[in-house]
Order: sequence, then C-alpha cells, then structure tokens
Amino acid sequence: MEVHIFGITFDLLKIINPAFYIFFILCLNLLVRRILNGVFVRAIRGKKVSEHQKQRVQTIHEMLKSILRYVTLILIFLVVLASCGVNVTSLLAGLGVLTAILGLAFQDMIKDMIAGVAIITEGQFSVGDTIEVNGFQGQVLSVGLKTTQLKNYRGEVKIISNRNIDNLTNYSKFDVLAEVTVETGFEVPEEKVVEALENVKSRLDGKVSEMTGEISISPISNMDESGVSYTLACTSAPEDASTVQTALREVILEEFAKAKIKPAYRKIIVEGR
Repeated sequence: MEVHIFGITFDLLKIINPAFYIFFILCLNLLVRRILNGVFVRAIRGKKVSEHQKQRVQTIHEMLKSILRYVTLILIFLVVLASCGVNVTSLLAGLGVLTAILGLAFQDMIKDMIAGVAIITEGQFSVGDTIEVNGFQGQVLSVGLKTTQLKNYRGEVKIISNRNIDNLTNYSKFDVLAEVTVETGFEVPEEKVVEALENVKSRLDGKVSEMTGEISISPISNMDESGVSYTLACTSAPEDASTVQTALREVILEEFAKAKIKPAYRKIIVEGR
C-alpha cells in the first residue's frame, strides 16, 4: 500500500509493521517492569527482612532494570535493521564473528558488565551502603551494569565504571565505633571526671536512636605532658557515627560545665635566642 505526499511515495506496510513491533516491545518492557516492581516490593515488605537485605534486593532490582533496558534497545535495533532490508537472520547466524568484533570494539563495556554482575553475586556492596573507592567515600546511589554512582556528604556525585572499582572499603558491613576523647588537667580528680562521664552515659544510653549499643567509658585512656585523656565510645551505623559523636560532645560539655571541670590546655614553650 503506497501513499503519495508532496511527491514522495511512502510504503505504509514498511512503516506500520516496524512501528507495531516496536510498540509491542515497549509494551512488553513496561509489563515486565511492573511485574519486577511487584515482586521486589513484596520481597522487602516482610517483617523479618533486615535493612541490609532490603538494600541487596534493591540493588538486584536496579541491575535487572538495566539488563531489561539493554535487551529492549537491542530488540528495537534489530527491528529497525529488518525494516531497512537487512537480513537479521543471517546477521544472527553470523553472531560468532559479530561477537568477536563487538568484543574488541566494546571490551571496556563488557568488562564493566562482568564487574557489575560480580558486585551483585558476591555481595560486595548494595544500594545505600557507605563505601570508599580510590579515595572517594560516599553512599551508593545505584549499581548498574556499566557504572556505580556514589554520593558523599557534600552532595557530590561520582560516577565510577564498574571495572575501575578496586581498593574498595565497605563501611556498612558492620557497625563502627564512634569515639569522643576529652582531656583534662592533672589537677582534676579522676573520680570527678568519671562521675561526669557516667552522667553523660545515663543521659544518652537508649535515648539516641542512632546508637546501636551502650556507651563505654575508658578512664585515663591516655596521658601526656598536658593532661589526662578519657574516651567515650558507642557503636553505630557508619553513616550515623558523626551524629553520635556530636550528641556525645554536646552532653559532655554540659556535664563538665555543671561539674566545673576545665579542659586541659596545650602548653607552648617559646625558646629565646
């Protein structure tokens, strides 16, 4: 069936058939996405599912969406080739040669994909984890087949090719120790300082949601020429360590002010000529 518009002849069948197939592929893509979303939403609704397991499920979900996107683009590409008269069957039959050519042309992309699959299957990290890669520390925003996105505390987003993820440190596998050290002069009795720190412990234990354990007190954790050091420590999630340390410092200052405990002062010795 041909149509003439402004002197140009269009074969409607050659236009409608590819358009129909592309529309069908897109609808199938949407259907699969909805099924995946439903499956993964149900998977993280369970009461016994831990936060780390939820992050792992979300990471796998993001990976499958990436795979689905690439498969959809490949199918649409094949439909377009077929509509242009290319023998797709012969093309697929010679896939071995084509794969070798594409492997050379897109070897970096293939390395990224293999590394992305390894990240998921080995559980190296998940979406929401705090990790450090090559000196950049941040929270994992997404893990795709090609890249991983990290966001640091400044709001900077770094996009890293999966093949370049080495020297990796994952801070979210276990809780970390949030520590605060205070130093007092030698003239301040140890009992007075420990009593003030015990008050800090009683005020904060079980009352700061970011703390995952009880506060421990290390009396006389260090001693030098300027005074005596005392350390308070508590476990927390890596991303909450700074919040816990801030809460400890605030209450320590209040209790030291009540007990009239002065911090130690660094001595600076200036030698004359």
